[in-house]
Amino acid sequence: IGCSTWQPPKDQYIQPDVNADKQLNATYLGATSLVLSDGKDTILFDGFFTRKSVPRLIKDDMVSDEQMVSKGLDRAGLHANNLSALFIAHNHYDHALDAFTVANQTNTILHAPADTLSIDVYKKEKELANEQEYAFGEFTIKAFLTPHVEKSFLVSVIEKAINWLSEGSLYKEAKYAFSFLVTHKQKRILIVPSANFTPVEGLDVDTVFLGVGLLGTRPKEETRLLWENAVKRTNASLVIPFHWDNISKPIDDEIPAIPWYADNLKKTMTRLNSFAQQN
Repeated sequence: IGCSTWQPPKDQYIQPDVNADKQLNATYLGATSLVLSDGKDTILFDGFFTRKSVPRLIKDDMVSDEQMVSKGLDRAGLHANNLSALFIAHNHYDHALDAFTVANQTNTILHAPADTLSIDVYKKEKELANEQEYAFGEFTIKAFLTPHVEKSFLVSVIEKAINWLSEGSLYKEAKYAFSFLVTHKQKRILIVPSANFTPVEGLDVDTVFLGVGLLGTRPKEETRLLWENAVKRTNASLVIPFHWDNISKPIDDEIPAIPWYADNLKKTMTRLNSFAQQN
């Protein structure tokens, strides 16, 4: 029991909607990779597909795997000229590693922080700016610069060691991350890739995709503040946690959860469920 890994009960998964192609819909691709589409325009956030084990990552170096990206895009139904835009939250490898490969394979517009854009050259790129709005058809995306979740000393040491061994110095520690407010007609969706969010005055949303990675290693007060700022203050009626999966394993029929020694997901979900019941 002490070495078990939390998995969401099957009855808690949101089932696909048979009419999804006729309305605003979301498709989760693992980590913080998320597709929003209304059948006319499609927006991809992060787009991370090079899900390799740590030994393989060290062996191959921390570089984007074009075949894994192509396979992931095909599975998500994304291809050249049907993706309106790609947004990258910050420069950690599980967000930014595949940015340029995805952009090149889909011929889309890449929106990313300056440190991500400095890694390579792409013909259609835009630097993200705090509180800047970007419009695509019925979609409006507003970027907010927010702090990255704090990391324990152990997690920081492990991450730096992996980056060094895999020659991944370009994907260095990020102190800040972008969150995104997506407006589509009367719908408002908040995407919080990192488990930290500073309050935004007057922000009111229907749904929050809430990054929960590493919350189980942090004090309960930090989880309460995240819930207060991203959920309670925004009057959200639906919260969908993400970034709780094991990014070193592929996604097949089920989403592999992060192992117990890296994060305490059971603690995180117990806390979040408690806050939801209080709300």
